[in-house]
Amino acid sequence: MNRWSDKNAIMQIYPRSYSDSNNDGVGDLPGITKSLEYLKGSPESLRVDAIWISPFFPSPMKDFGYDVSDYQDVDPIFGSLDDFDDLITEAHERDIAVMIDFVPNHSSSEHQWFQEALTSRDSPTRDYYIFRDPKPDGTPPNNWLSVFGGSAWELHEETGQYYLHSFLREQPDLNWENPKVREAMADVLRFWFDKGVDGIRVDAIRWMGKDLEFRDDPWNEAFVSGQDPYHIVRHENSRFSPQLDDYIRCITAVAKEYENKIILLEDHLDDLTPIESQIKRIYSIDPGVAAPFNFQAMHIEFGARSFADTVNQYREFLPEGANTYYCFGNHDESRLATRFGERQARMLAVLQLTLPGTPVLYYGQELGMKDGYIPKESIRDPFELRVPDRGLGRDPERTPMQWDASHQAGFTAADTSWLPVTDSYKTVNVKHERKDPQSFLALHKRLLDLRDQHSVFVSTQYESEYVDDNLFVFWRADDQNAFLTVLNFSDYDVDYNIPEGGTVVVSAQNNDYEIIGSNATSIKPLDGLVIRYS
Repeated sequence: MNRWSDKNAIMQIYPRSYSDSNNDGVGDLPGITKSLEYLKGSPESLRVDAIWISPFFPSPMKDFGYDVSDYQDVDPIFGSLDDFDDLITEAHERDIAVMIDFVPNHSSSEHQWFQEALTSRDSPTRDYYIFRDPKPDGTPPNNWLSVFGGSAWELHEETGQYYLHSFLREQPDLNWENPKVREAMADVLRFWFDKGVDGIRVDAIRWMGKDLEFRDDPWNEAFVSGQDPYHIVRHENSRFSPQLDDYIRCITAVAKEYENKIILLEDHLDDLTPIESQIKRIYSIDPGVAAPFNFQAMHIEFGARSFADTVNQYREFLPEGANTYYCFGNHDESRLATRFGERQARMLAVLQLTLPGTPVLYYGQELGMKDGYIPKESIRDPFELRVPDRGLGRDPERTPMQWDASHQAGFTAADTSWLPVTDSYKTVNVKHERKDPQSFLALHKRLLDLRDQHSVFVSTQYESEYVDDNLFVFWRADDQNAFLTVLNFSDYDVDYNIPEGGTVVVSAQNNDYEIIGSNATSIKPLDGLVIRYS
């Protein structure tokens, strides 16, 4: 199996929403297994050679699997450990690497460690979590906030102390200062690596590191009414402490006990630390084993300069030889075609799949799936239920995968699915788009085929050629071929002097072009071209 930096692409699969094999309305592991050929293994396949599966562990599902009650098993909703073994076997037969989620910052409140911790202050697992005495007036130990709203502290009246939960109160934070916690979590990783897992995506790393003096977070003077109330303070002490690097090294050390494993870290850049320091810090923790996802494209305005500046600035701070893992969408963010528009999403597919580094696709992105409409009675996201009517819920981007135009989009034969299927499923689906050479799926297949056939696309070689308010142009070249990517972010024709001798092999909008001599070529609105020079 090739190195992770050589992967053609990674597909993120949200298991609840991918494919339902037992028709209970919820996706499962056998459903993923039976769908692997869609990704790789036949002429129609996408040539995706790695998958990242969101949590499938036993859980009360207060946060749909990110509240883990047993780190070494499979929740019956998703199948069994035998089903996971089958998935690994089938994936590896197709040379598809398997990455799974790891949730180290917190467990479920139903985990046996936490249940034991609640029995007394002297419990052997009490220090697995973070308990603190109240202030003299009985209020929480400090002003730290939960991502899901309100204080990050919950009083346990029986023992008279507060426990910390950076997310839901049913997700108590683990104490990574405790060596027993670090060793227990290392054993979790060994369990999954021994089962054949190839990579680990580490959730919410920033919150693992807290100020050991538990000082208040300073107030955010830039906070304005209408913002997510979580941002009323600047989270300088409640996360991203200096100890975080050592905690992550405990994780990467386990990966280094095996061959060709990778640790990909979920961490969003923020305005508290210079971008250079954040990027260099994460990449320097354990080079060659750990790397962060690049989420910047999910948080910038649509425009040639904003995307070019984001790409070029990030690359400026990369250590030599380091790989970039580009995410343009995931289970926590509005879908690409909803954020920017369908034509814009097509052009951004050309950008993402020709940049140096490994593209991470979110299931359905290759179809042009949009956010779904979720009526109030169908809301499932605890964030939306707890902080209603702010448009912060994540259900719309988690709707079921659209396989065909049949009942429930071919996701399930049940009468209903756990979230409603989007209205677009009659035409935005795998079966329909496979027959349409101009579809989103056809565009992604052309780009993924191109990446698979030409090694330059998995190299670090990149040269930014031209940027203005409309155009972003860059080269990818090696000893065999050179490819020029030309992206027109405007909604009108823009002329650009494309070097002669090239052949347009991809047009995001399926336009025809003829490159004649040194005359300026008119790039159509929102088009993305890949031009090959042999």
